Amino acid sequence: EPTMFRCSRVRLEETWDTLHPTLQQLLTNLTEGFTEKEYMACYSTVFSYCSQSCMRVTCDGAHYIGEQLYYRLAQFLRRHVRKIYETTQKKTADTILNHYMKEFSRYKTATTIINAIFKYLNQNWISFAAHQGEDVYEVYNLSLLIWNSSFFVPLKSRLSSAMMNLIEKERDGEDVDYYLLKAIVRSFEELSFLASGHDSVVFSADVFQDNLVYDLLEATAFYYTKKSTSFLANNSVADYVVLVEEILYAETRRAHTYLPSIVETQLIMMCENVLIELHKQLLKQEFGPLLVSNKVEHVRILYGLLERIGEGDDLQQEFQAYVKHSGNSAIGETLKSSMDDPEGYAEGLVGLYQKYDFLIKAALNGNPLFDKALQEGLKELVNDNAITQAAKMSQKSPELLARYCDILLRRTKKSNQASVSSKLDIVLAMFSYMNDKDVFHTFYCQLLAKRLVTKSYFSQEFEKEVVDKFKVYCDFEYWLKCNRMFVDIQHSEKFCLRFKESPESKHIPEDLNFKALVLANGPWPLSFPTGNFILPSALGVCAKHFSIFFVSSGNTGRRLHWLHQYSHGELLTNFVKMKSKKTGYTLKVTTFQMAILLLFEENPKLLISDIETATRMGKKTIYAALMPLMRQRLVTWSGQPHDPTTEFTLNNKFVYKTKSLDFVNQQTTPTKSSSTSTTSVSSSTATSTGSLASTSTTTTSLTSTTTTTSTTTTTTTTTTTTTTTGEDYATNGADNDNDDDSAATLAAIDEMRKHMLQATIVRIMKSRKQMKYNLLMAEVSRQLKGSFKAAPAQIKQQIEDVFSNGYIIRSDTDPNFFVYVA
Repeated sequence: EPTMFRCSRVRLEETWDTLHPTLQQLLTNLTEGFTEKEYMACYSTVFSYCSQSCMRVTCDGAHYIGEQLYYRLAQFLRRHVRKIYETTQKKTADTILNHYMKEFSRYKTATTIINAIFKYLNQNWISFAAHQGEDVYEVYNLSLLIWNSSFFVPLKSRLSSAMMNLIEKERDGEDVDYYLLKAIVRSFEELSFLASGHDSVVFSADVFQDNLVYDLLEATAFYYTKKSTSFLANNSVADYVVLVEEILYAETRRAHTYLPSIVETQLIMMCENVLIELHKQLLKQEFGPLLVSNKVEHVRILYGLLERIGEGDDLQQEFQAYVKHSGNSAIGETLKSSMDDPEGYAEGLVGLYQKYDFLIKAALNGNPLFDKALQEGLKELVNDNAITQAAKMSQKSPELLARYCDILLRRTKKSNQASVSSKLDIVLAMFSYMNDKDVFHTFYCQLLAKRLVTKSYFSQEFEKEVVDKFKVYCDFEYWLKCNRMFVDIQHSEKFCLRFKESPESKHIPEDLNFKALVLANGPWPLSFPTGNFILPSALGVCAKHFSIFFVSSGNTGRRLHWLHQYSHGELLTNFVKMKSKKTGYTLKVTTFQMAILLLFEENPKLLISDIETATRMGKKTIYAALMPLMRQRLVTWSGQPHDPTTEFTLNNKFVYKTKSLDFVNQQTTPTKSSSTSTTSVSSSTATSTGSLASTSTTTTSLTSTTTTTSTTTTTTTTTTTTTTTGEDYATNGADNDNDDDSAATLAAIDEMRKHMLQATIVRIMKSRKQMKYNLLMAEVSRQLKGSFKAAPAQIKQQIEDVFSNGYIIRSDTDPNFFVYVA
């Protein structure tokens, strides 16, 4: 408005003539230096111009001098930037970025100083005009706006293209100037703003997206689409996942090096989309083969890639199938050696569990969904595998696992208790997956009973801890019987102390240490003997007077049944001694073995018929007792062991590496020659008298109110005696089959299940009064799932039996309804 500020016309030209050389020097030759004196001169010139008194006063207030100076400066900056633009246009793609950064850096530095020179203008006229709504900005912001409109926008496509080429070179492994890249990105970011008043500009993500991000993402997608397609055409998927992980790591590092955080997330998402999302089906198909080949690291990478796009959980079914298939194959290898190998079978399952658990933690990030898939896979595996299929019954699995627990608990020592506990915890997990928990419980209770009566355990406390753990996953009533066994052991020990203090104990030979276990019939899974086993005379005396004491102790209404099969004692050999210590060997033997060995004191050579006559044991029991003695070459024989004319003798050249031998807990499967035997073989016979000495005896008895009393089992001897040891307990008589016979136990379990089913049906109907057939079937199955998985046919049959017995009847109005009969 020339008419408004005519009095300042000359003053403006004079002011600009003074400022122009300095401003030109700042923009073009700043390296030559700019002194404080020069700065103050320029600042004073601007101050003098803007603060002169020639002004027009209106009703709205004062109009400060400075408008023409502002627009003169803007025109000057535009001409300067235009010259830089014309020079930069001539640069090639290889040099344009360096030239751009050089000019932009010089321009920013110069305009920063210029902004300080025009500080008074900023604070007065520019501030006043901005508040009046005029489109004006502080000098530094004005300089950026001019650079953006006159230089950056026209050259943006060339700059962006040159930058993408530089990034591609860096991705291809070439050395590039990271500082240049970072500076360029920073300049793009600085110029991505929106005006927000005269004194500030605001960064705009949308403008930045348009300036740089769109081009970067497009170039990235094109580059990695081409690279991934080419790589997969010539390499395996396993190698591809490794490559993708390396790329993502490199892109993350690249983003941290020279890209702002706002770009990093979008860049990584674009890489994930191109490298993972577009090939996700191919990656998912590779998951199974990688599991089978046990490439844990590749599995970890593959899962991590799919997890990035939110599809890692989709691999659960594949993992579950792998657990079932690979586990079944591993168990099939065990089947090749033996189907009745509890240790091999259970160790295989334990190893598989540890393998899969490690895989989940190491490669699948401990994802609880895969833990659930593992549980489902193991549930299928435990109940249906190569072993159960070969045995044609699912009950084989819980039986073998129960026997494995017995093996572990018999071997437990203080030094390996932690290791045993760890393995038992895994078996506990397997137990929770079993359909036939009652089978496991039955076998476990039988074997627990044997460990307790033979004292072949680490400690009762440890045994109790194991039982308490199983209670969590099964019907409490099942394991209550096990607890009652421990109570019986404690009561029996107190009863034996009372016996030792009674007059009846004085009839026990002084060289014999006798002890008996008195156990209640109910909780112990044992059956009564049916044979007429004849005890050695000294043991017969012990059993007689113990029985008298039992009756006299207020047990007139109860009967005592002696279970010789589980009774045992210790003998000290006099016919052969250790060479180093000149003492005999201590033999821990069953009562049946003891009775046979003591017969050699009367006759150095025995036939099977001689043993039968003297002890009234059946041949099967005699051979079962002899085989451990024969295996260790304590007893030698002529001819075939099962030949009636074969003579058995004591080996007076017997040698063993330790003083004590335990025949109670040895297997009873005979072999005439054994490569693992630790004794020296001799065919010589033993002396006829004084060859064995009884050191201790233990007998087991059951109390009952129904069956008849049987004779006892203990040991007789001739010479030395020592202390007594453990208690023992048995199930069958001398002529009975072994109580561990799986077929007999499983048959008993089947019979027990029938009773449980019928009792459950009656209990449900008694509480519901009437119920639809299908609902009754479902409710019975639900209530018994903690014990066993009842087949629909089983439930149906027992419903029919309950119906036949008159506990329920069909409804008159609806035959599908059953009604309880009170």
